[in-house]
Amino acid sequence: MASNLSWPCKLSEHPFGTPLITGYLNTFAKNIFKLPRPPQVDPRVAPLVKQDGYGLPSGHSMSSMAVWGYAGWYWRKSKPWLIPLAIVFISSIAFSRLYLAVHFPADVITGLTFGLLILLLWIKLLPNIQRWIEQADDKLLLALSVLVPLTMLFLSPGDATGYPSEAIATTTGVLMGASIGFIFEARRVQFSVSGSWLQKLLRYVVGALFIGVFWFGLRVLFSFVPGGHLLEITLRFVRYLVSGLALGWWAPAVFVRFGLAKTVNSEE
Repeated sequence: MASNLSWPCKLSEHPFGTPLITGYLNTFAKNIFKLPRPPQVDPRVAPLVKQDGYGLPSGHSMSSMAVWGYAGWYWRKSKPWLIPLAIVFISSIAFSRLYLAVHFPADVITGLTFGLLILLLWIKLLPNIQRWIEQADDKLLLALSVLVPLTMLFLSPGDATGYPSEAIATTTGVLMGASIGFIFEARRVQFSVSGSWLQKLLRYVVGALFIGVFWFGLRVLFSFVPGGHLLEITLRFVRYLVSGLALGWWAPAVFVRFGLAKTVNSEE
């Protein structure tokens, strides 16, 4: 999985799995607890933004703790200013969920607690996971890239709209596509993250547009397909799987093809 997320950095060093795993576990927990949000309990509560679904735990609080917490920990030596910045972001996001009246205090506290647990586990386990991935056989990695997301999809509880839920299909679809993409990128592309600031900026822009073509194009195409909840979830899974492939493999290949990045071998 030695690839990249936004293409100035390698995902093996800056794991893209943190927000995905956190998002999956948050949706899983919400669909287990099935607890309402403030406006669903008291119609007199007027939220400042529209927010559907269950309330506990707060997804924004949980994700901010895990993602920003990991960023602060990872760059604690080279960018020590990130630690206080992460604290400010985490606190601000948690408070905003209360201010917007979309969560109870218990939702936010639970989200922060779950996010902290994920962060601590990620810090502890990630080095061992990375070493194992580097030594594992490609066929085994590909098999796990398919089987793990599918298992996560089928084992997750449904939400108010049905089973499986849209959020779970989104997360597991991206996870499968990107995981497969990272493997092929590492073997067939091996692009280098080095380059000028202009090249890195262009990677952001070109990469976002490139992925957007698949994401939006399939959304439009699939909108013409009639069907019930299960078919809609299947097509959603496919759309995010393809977007994940574009993220992990096809976009880096485009960068190398059009001179926005070099390969690792060409720099040696």
